Amino acid sequence: MLTSTIRRCAVAAALACAPLLANAVALSYYQEVGDAGAMPTPQSVTGGPYSGIQGMLGGADEADAFLFYFAGGAIVIEASWDDATTDTLFLELFGDACMSSCGSLGSGSNSLTVTDLAAGNYVLEIATGFAADPPFTIELFDLNQQPLIILPPQAVPSPSTAALLGAALLALGWASRRRRAAD
Repeated sequence: MLTSTIRRCAVAAALACAPLLANAVALSYYQEVGDAGAMPTPQSVTGGPYSGIQGMLGGADEADAFLFYFAGGAIVIEASWDDATTDTLFLELFGDACMSSCGSLGSGSNSLTVTDLAAGNYVLEIATGFAADPPFTIELFDLNQQPLIILPPQAVPSPSTAALLGAALLALGWASRRRRAAD
């Protein structure tokens, strides 16, 4: 009897805490592989989910770009150098929904806020104005400073695939209409 009461209390406590646990996101970082390169050839985020990106600027381009999927909404991007570097930090967010730059920041700030992003693939580029190769950390939050999740980029069907699907649906509709007219 006591055991069943304890079990019922434990189940009730677990159910009460489930919404809180569902919204909890542990900070985990995508680790840059080699030199991510700059635009127009970003490094695709793999694995995940992640709430940030870590790496080190390197190579002649003095910039790194990362391609990822974001589920949409507001995003706050905070970036910092992980050492004593005082280089100027530049961030820029690109996406299909924005058709070009969705937002950027230059010197004097390390936080970029963009609201009302559509779900889709985005490219985040971090750069410095100097030849130094500093390590960096980028963290992604919502407007309430809760960690956000990014995932590997999602495949987008080509226009020819969408046209073929549309043509097939039209043909099916036409065929069923002819069949009904014949009956």
